[in-house]
Amino acid sequence: MSATDRVMGVALGHDVLVSAEGGRRMPLAFESGANGARESLAEALRAMPAGAPAVAVALLPPLAEVRSITLPPLADDERDRFLARNAARYFLGARGAQEVGSAVMTGGGGASVTMAAAAAQAVITAVELAVADAGRRLWQTVPAEAAWVAAAIAAWPAFAKGTAHVLVVREARAELLAMFDGALTGVRRFRTDADAAHVARVVGRDAPLGILGAPMLATAWRGALAGQGVTARLADGPAAADADALAARHAGDALVLAIRSDAARESDRRAVRSSAWRTTAAAAALLVIAALVHALGIRRELASVRAERAAIRPQVEATLAGRTSVDAVYRDVSALAAAAANAPRWSQVLAAVTGGLRDDASLTAFRARGDSIFIDGVAERAAPLFDDLARVAGVSGVRATAPVRREAAEGEQPVEHFAIGARVGSGGTPKAGAR
Repeated sequence: MSATDRVMGVALGHDVLVSAEGGRRMPLAFESGANGARESLAEALRAMPAGAPAVAVALLPPLAEVRSITLPPLADDERDRFLARNAARYFLGARGAQEVGSAVMTGGGGASVTMAAAAAQAVITAVELAVADAGRRLWQTVPAEAAWVAAAIAAWPAFAKGTAHVLVVREARAELLAMFDGALTGVRRFRTDADAAHVARVVGRDAPLGILGAPMLATAWRGALAGQGVTARLADGPAAADADALAARHAGDALVLAIRSDAARESDRRAVRSSAWRTTAAAAALLVIAALVHALGIRRELASVRAERAAIRPQVEATLAGRTSVDAVYRDVSALAAAAANAPRWSQVLAAVTGGLRDDASLTAFRARGDSIFIDGVAERAAPLFDDLARVAGVSGVRATAPVRREAAEGEQPVEHFAIGARVGSGGTPKAGAR
């Protein structure tokens, strides 16, 4: 939906107010915005048909002056303030305090072009106050050139791409608007079709050219340009026949060069700050609410977890008790298995010990305690038995546990009683060695 569907557009001149509704013209004493201009404009706006509450105003020449200016890169607000302070330097018709609207456009070849529009501060202030007095809201105030660019694109959609020119013809003057990709990049002013040669040199023979305005004047210009080898297009329909009405119709569609007073800018800044504060407060409130909801959710989940833990606590305790018992049994079994694995095989120990003794020795007792063995016996000679037993693998610490006793029975060979103790090593079951 275009702005013309929700905004009432008007074109304002020194002595006329033109409505977008059928091009209705209403005389008024506006002049330069002083001496009752506010009251006269407010009365004219009240007399217009009731419709959209917002009003877009296009300032007809010479109420606003538009031109291209060469400036260093500046922020939008800084650029407007700089041009307003130095308006007499950049605008030929600037008299007294001025309000400026500007924008940086991209021209042919990618070069940046600064377009600026200036109007007397009294004019802009009178427009803003008169619209408020009429009970309406001001949508924007733009120079008529910006509205004519929007009208040209509506008439010839192809003008929204690449380089194009629009010649707006009125009773006292003609304005040649240069466009690139649908943006205004230059303005030149001519008087009559006698200047067709100058227009032809500016336009060239390749760029498209459209003519907006009174049919008789447009036809005359078209013929004069054809004589210079330039083909111009005429807009169709009665709406394109009145340049002032076209400016009113498309005042709300203009995208750039809006001119506003310092008071309006400050009001917008206050509104933006107020909106920012409200947004910040709402965001903070939502954050607090979200934190509370999150905390409540956490507490609810924690209570649920605690309830579930309490419900399964008996089962868990029973399981843990059972597991403790199983672990204790497992440890006991493991200890028994380790003891069994590391315990000497006493039958093998006995076989190794007896196998390591001499043939004249015999055992009368064999005892084991821990990792130690104790043997008692008799032999013709007990002393060599200590060495024989020390040579048995896995046996160490061979020692006498009692004195050797020598006995001789009548008619028999004398024998020696011995008592020997030794330690069985943990490296394995002892094995008999060579004697």
